[in-house]
Amino acid sequence: MESKILSLDSDAAFEALSKIKVIYTDLDGTLFAPGGRLLVDYSGKPSFATAEAIVKLQQIGIRIVIITGRSRNQGNEIIKILNADCFIGEMGTTKQKDQNRPHEIVYDTGDYEWDSERFATPHDAIEASGAIDALLERYPGKIEPNLPWSLGRDVTVSLRGCIDMEDARTFLKERGFALDILDNGAMTNVKHTLVDCETVNGFHIVPANTSKALGVMRDMAQHGYSPDEVVSIGDGYSDVMMGDYTGSFVLMSNGADRPRNVECAEQLSCNVFKTTRRCCDGWVEFANAILSARQA
Repeated sequence: MESKILSLDSDAAFEALSKIKVIYTDLDGTLFAPGGRLLVDYSGKPSFATAEAIVKLQQIGIRIVIITGRSRNQGNEIIKILNADCFIGEMGTTKQKDQNRPHEIVYDTGDYEWDSERFATPHDAIEASGAIDALLERYPGKIEPNLPWSLGRDVTVSLRGCIDMEDARTFLKERGFALDILDNGAMTNVKHTLVDCETVNGFHIVPANTSKALGVMRDMAQHGYSPDEVVSIGDGYSDVMMGDYTGSFVLMSNGADRPRNVECAEQLSCNVFKTTRRCCDGWVEFANAILSARQA
């Protein structure tokens, strides 16, 4: 059976990318080089290529929206460094709309009801609910707090490990927690205390009915975008799901190493493309494909 996932130099990509007005992009494993770096290529050599690609896209009026698992504390700086239009953090649950006023944060807590008089943030309410302790007890040695990135969060709880996400999702639901667990992709060069985990993934405990995909959908609705004006790009399962709402989705080459991502991408109803290069090098490849299509 012929794959639905096409290359960025295909005629279909050229046609789809010529209409793009906004990019929803993941950071780690996508726009950034390993280690969260901007001014290097995938091999670690100094490079302006990613920064230059961002500038060229912005010069032709394309809106760049960051959609990530990172917290707003990191977003306050990232949105300035990248001159991004908007930062949607913590897996779609926090949104910083104005880079000049970083204190203005909008929470999206979906179906999760939290007592704002008792707790300073939804994150504090989730921590106090007992859900995290229950997960740690169910998967001993297989999941742990994603330190130091689990600190200073407003909504989600950041974990890392090697557990079956669907099993954990069912467990939370059966325990009566109005919460979900999302896979934010494989982690590289991370120190941990996990046992027998060949691949360590980042996981986020989020309010039920929230996700990167829903964050994208709600931002699109706010700005009145049609799907054919929008492309999303990422390397993780939660990124692939953004394609449920955007007219095109681009899977990073490094994300295509995971069969589950490929399987889900094949099932999307939107245009699906794949980079040939990994992480930041693939993002530059993607940006250049848009530039070529728009300038033709």
